[in-house]
Amino acid sequence: MLRDLLDWWDGVELWLTQLSFPFQVLLAVLVLLPGCWLAAAGVDRAVERLLAAVAARRTTTGATEPAEAAPGPEPRADLPGGSPEVPDPVPDPVPDPVPDPVPVADTVPDRSRPDDRA
Repeated sequence: MLRDLLDWWDGVELWLTQLSFPFQVLLAVLVLLPGCWLAAAGVDRAVERLLAAVAARRTTTGATEPAEAAPGPEPRADLPGGSPEVPDPVPDPVPDPVPDPVPVADTVPDRSRPDDRA
């Protein structure tokens, strides 16, 4: 039984590879588009059922009220709308430049004046 299925699939692969490229693309679209749509609809239905079960469980346990939130930072008067100060979550990717140990002016010879050694 399994051998017959494998032989049939080998025949399908051989037939498909002998088609010209535009027909291969057309066949792939005609097969994959409905298949992907059905898979997405199945996942959507499964997620809806899961969320409905979770919501039903929450209502039966009485956990419909949100938990008391911890107090946040105090609003600042100097920010618009009295919004709280929020620290920058992303650090600066460029580090502060390190100062040169030797000033550049001391290492470059001054060529604007003629040499006094003549």
